[in-house]
Amino acid sequence: MIELGNCLDLTTQSGITAVKRAYDEFIKTSESDGVPIPQNVDPAKESGGDKILRRLDCAVMNYLYGILQTEQESDPRTQPYATVRAMFPEGSVLYPGAGFREKTHIQICVREPEQILGVFRIPEWQRIELELPSLYERS
Repeated sequence: MIELGNCLDLTTQSGITAVKRAYDEFIKTSESDGVPIPQNVDPAKESGGDKILRRLDCAVMNYLYGILQTEQESDPRTQPYATVRAMFPEGSVLYPGAGFREKTHIQICVREPEQILGVFRIPEWQRIELELPSLYERS
């Protein structure tokens, strides 16, 4: 169970705007400092063009988080995001003209561990089906 707390929700316009502004500042800062800008990449041609290694996205999120931590030092009312929620439309379309994709999913990133309220054991049949490592087995 996860308490989202102060969540950067990328399914809302305010969340999208915050990330867009952070990206713009991140690019300006990286270019002025002469730092290479990371790229999102597709590591395997079979993935259908999905940029599943999201190095740029990670850098932008960390930049935004850093901005808020810095602002919090001067204004305690500013709170860094405890979690991030985003939708990832991935995979092939389900049928011609569809807006739905085979691998679309929502991910939640927990930046602050205290937001995790509880963890449940994955049933054995699900562990096998998902091909998860044995660390999920009962001891």
